[in-house]
Amino acid sequence: MPVLIDPVMVSSLLYGALPSGDPRVVKSQGSTNKVEVNTLQAMYEQPIGKNTLSVAASWRRSNSGRFLDSDATEAGSATTQFATGSTDRSIDVHLASDEESALQWLVGGAYLKFDQRQDITISTQVPLGFFVPGAPLNVPFPGGVQFLLGGNVRTTSEAVYTDLRYALSPSWALLAGLRVNHDSKSADEYQTIAAFGIAGTGSPSASWTSVPGSVGVEYKFSPATMAYARLSHGFKSGAVNLGALQPELVKPRRSPASSWA
Repeated sequence: MPVLIDPVMVSSLLYGALPSGDPRVVKSQGSTNKVEVNTLQAMYEQPIGKNTLSVAASWRRSNSGRFLDSDATEAGSATTQFATGSTDRSIDVHLASDEESALQWLVGGAYLKFDQRQDITISTQVPLGFFVPGAPLNVPFPGGVQFLLGGNVRTTSEAVYTDLRYALSPSWALLAGLRVNHDSKSADEYQTIAAFGIAGTGSPSASWTSVPGSVGVEYKFSPATMAYARLSHGFKSGAVNLGALQPELVKPRRSPASSWA
């Protein structure tokens, strides 16, 4: 499939360079993508009468760096660099009932803390004529234009939950689940464009409480074959467009969902 090329690109105006129209040919200044992830996880189970107590704790630290040519030409007119690092810690504790009983239940609680740092650097050459009326379009703006944006995001999430399964017969069972969740996010962000005299910061934050749940039914055709259907209500907390300096976080999303197999 041919590549559609914009004939009025900065790389074309300044250096006469355009991306290749052949989808099998790539021109660029090169790219790098480095990812490092370290994870530690611990799990513990303890019988309590006919019930089972389970504890799962995890720690993870990740760092990634990515450099890429933004205009896909051989000209050095635009590059983007991402540097991201994060640390998250979580623990989940739940108690599960005897699996042989007609009413099976599971109750538990979970906690998550996630901290992330991201820095983005976009360096580009821009024709002088874009800023100075009458100036030529084949001469770059002195020093080029550099966009710096990023910051820190802190996320915490706490939840308590329960899942139930009630056997109506050896073949039929009813399913239900409920979760009470509280999420909070806060950020310290920045955006700097020195060529335009822009240097802004922001500290947006928000929190949400949600109560997603589910109901369902299952049927066992045999010990090795089962079918089920489930209707659930999901929740996705809001997000931070780090470095965009939006006055408010992206709104959360609530949506129904169904599954069967």
